[in-house]
Amino acid sequence: MEFDKRVQNYWNVRSKEFGDIRRVELAGPDAQAWKNFITSYLPEKKTSVSLM
Repeated sequence: MEFDKRVQNYWNVRSKEFGDIRRVELAGPDAQAWKNFITSYLPEKKTSVSLM
């Protein structure tokens, strides 16, 4: 099986469990650590997006 297909199959099976675990972490004592981690990758200020 091609590598790409294997990865796709893996995440098709694993994605729900992965999401469930992240939701528990975001609601638990590690919530602030997750917030800090995620916001560290966001831009400093809001940017405007124009839609056609």
